[in-house]
Amino acid sequence: MHVFTYGSLMFDPVWAHVVRGRYASRAGEISGFRRYAVRDVTYPGVVERAGAQVAGRLYLDVDDEDLQRLDRFEGAQYRRIVVDVATRGSDGQPERLPAGLYLFLPTERLLDGDWDPQRFEREDMGRFLVRHGAGAD
Repeated sequence: MHVFTYGSLMFDPVWAHVVRGRYASRAGEISGFRRYAVRDVTYPGVVERAGAQVAGRLYLDVDDEDLQRLDRFEGAQYRRIVVDVATRGSDGQPERLPAGLYLFLPTERLLDGDWDPQRFEREDMGRFLVRHGAGAD
């Protein structure tokens, strides 16, 4: 299964702490969803929102063992669903691929503002890795 990531898992150091395999990846975008900051944490949540779009990273052909690791890492506050991801193939042509997406469930924890990936990378990723880096057994 392909997996679309939009938060901490977009970043190689976090992805590598969770999964064991090595996967090709590329930029992608989903429509009909919005990424929000989440109260009291540094990671985001994505929920359905008409007219919105979310840019992220699409990992290709993730094996079942790593899907289970990702499910454990995301925990009960997320549910994996399948969405269509707009991306570009190896030939540079636009394509749409089905992929797993972790939908955020406790919507009451979402803040009004967007989550900032650059801020996460610059200011929060180090602390996030210390706190969550052992997410994969």
